[in-house]
Amino acid sequence: MTRKLQDPAGFTPLQALEGTSRRDVPSRVFRGVGRPNTVSGAKPSDVPDRLVTGFTFLEVLVSAFILALVSTIILLGAAAGRRNAIVRSSAQQIAGFLRETGGLALNGVKAANCDPANVDCSRYLVIFGPSGRKSEYVRRAVGGGTEVRSVLPAGAVFPVTEQEVRFAYTPPTLTATAAAIALEHTTGVPRWWVCVTSLGGVEVHTGSCPP
Repeated sequence: MTRKLQDPAGFTPLQALEGTSRRDVPSRVFRGVGRPNTVSGAKPSDVPDRLVTGFTFLEVLVSAFILALVSTIILLGAAAGRRNAIVRSSAQQIAGFLRETGGLALNGVKAANCDPANVDCSRYLVIFGPSGRKSEYVRRAVGGGTEVRSVLPAGAVFPVTEQEVRFAYTPPTLTATAAAIALEHTTGVPRWWVCVTSLGGVEVHTGSCPP
């Protein structure tokens, strides 16, 4: 014969739970039932972003900005260094050309019917151009004179870049004192100087020519 378990109050275990809601029962009784409690029963929306992704959106945005800024600075520095190296190399090659020709490239004719007081009349523009004109240099009077073309002598040194390198000079100053030839790239900014001394020497300097 089977006996029912009954507590002193006269209730069976099943009867003891009757009329009792889930809220009245300790949470550990229902632990593992339904949605897991990851953070003390908090909803996912209550959990900070850092616990979900490890980084906040602001931290990711700031990191991306810093990385882009550093990359830009590095690229600009490399480009400026490359341009300066090209211009310096061109200056050295022009100086070599003038040395080999004995300065003859500086002996040009003045513009026709020009006023000697006009500086532009006695100034000549020498252009060492890209591939289309590598076999010659162009000596042209800025004041409107006749353009003079001369074939480069054998073994002459000239720029090998694909951009024109220009410099201007004033012939009368070459015979008495040191003449500074401002070497310019296509940007028009003098970076290096080809200096012709009073003794006929040719030197390359940065900044300005020595007295």
